[in-house]
Amino acid sequence: MLNGYIINRTTNHRVRIGERMIIGRGLDADLCIDDRVASRSHIEIVQEKTGFVWRDLGSRNGTYINGVYETSGRLHDGDHLRIGETDLIFELEVAGQRIERIHAAQPFEETLRQASENTPLPPELLKTCSFLNLIYKVMGEIAANYDACRLQDRILATIMPAIKAQRGAVFLANELRQITPCPICGHIHSYIEGELTHAEREGLAISNTVAEQVLRDGKCVFFQDCETAGGASPSESMVALSLRSIICVPLRARTRILGILYIDTNRPDQHYGQDDLLLALAVGATAGFAIENVFMHHEQLDKQHNQQETETAWALQEGFLRRDWDIDDGRFEVYGDAVPAKAAGGDFYDFMRLDEDTIGLLVGDMSGKGVAPAMAMAQLVSDARLLAKELFSPAEVLSALNKQFARRSQRGMYCCMTYARLDLKTGVLVWANAGLLPALF
Repeated sequence: MLNGYIINRTTNHRVRIGERMIIGRGLDADLCIDDRVASRSHIEIVQEKTGFVWRDLGSRNGTYINGVYETSGRLHDGDHLRIGETDLIFELEVAGQRIERIHAAQPFEETLRQASENTPLPPELLKTCSFLNLIYKVMGEIAANYDACRLQDRILATIMPAIKAQRGAVFLANELRQITPCPICGHIHSYIEGELTHAEREGLAISNTVAEQVLRDGKCVFFQDCETAGGASPSESMVALSLRSIICVPLRARTRILGILYIDTNRPDQHYGQDDLLLALAVGATAGFAIENVFMHHEQLDKQHNQQETETAWALQEGFLRRDWDIDDGRFEVYGDAVPAKAAGGDFYDFMRLDEDTIGLLVGDMSGKGVAPAMAMAQLVSDARLLAKELFSPAEVLSALNKQFARRSQRGMYCCMTYARLDLKTGVLVWANAGLLPALF
């Protein structure tokens, strides 16, 4: 018999799953996690005959399985589930026999730390071990963050004190390799004299020559001592800012350079070394992929949000876009249908039996997609039904609708409409048009 367990790496609690488990930050969850990024009911794990499967319950910030964004799947022994900053491990137990795992109990950086503390090492190896431990610590801090602004702050907050840097910043770049502010907060994330700041681009004085070179070539630039830079001549910006030492590395992702990690100092007695450069290179390589994953995560969440909003809008539209009317009149037949190009369109229609011998036909197109246009559409159709019974002229109906709609319209929302009134006795059709193609040619 298979038993499944979830281990919370933060609290070291090991909880048996049973037939079904809900994990989230809600108090009614089977496994409650203290993580503000998690939803109240974040994921569900269900036991089947052959194992365990999981699915995301429509959480806002998503779920990562072994570092990959997923929405559902089958769980395997040792899988890592990441919810916000909470790291969970799935374990299988067969007939009461539990398999011990090194990775579940002891991270690699802990192994390095113990090796350096418990085993006498030559000074050069001890320095290497400490350096590797620092790299893994920094990379772990970066990889565990899925918020774009917090991620950039963590990059700076971990590497800058480690190399005792005076100033630094994360500069993002667009596809043309031009520096752009953070798309979330609109600022540049920087670190100056031990303090994290969010600055305007114009407020940060850096060597533009170095920054442009790294973005252009995709290679790091390192000035250990700007005054004795060998064959390289200091640029005008380096001289004007009295810069003494500079490290600038690209933040490289899968397909392009996402930005740069820029570090400098104007302290006369400070010069960054090779170890500082190696650490910056390691962080830059990790940070590029981490930032790309964050932006892909946000894009996926936006797509899910838009899809949910579109489905809600279509459900609203279906509520008032009738197809059949229960009418028994040999003089006419009526049927309506809307087949949008996407899940929810702006087109709408309505049929009104104004009296025994008069009918009204309405066709319109609302700007925009989503819940707000759908709600405006429903209100407009409701108003049209009332006005059509009060006013005889289609032109007067559309004029009155226009005044009502203009008073409550927001964010440039507009509507095109055609309304026709048909006298069944005489066969006379009177219609008015407001922005649509003519109903009759």
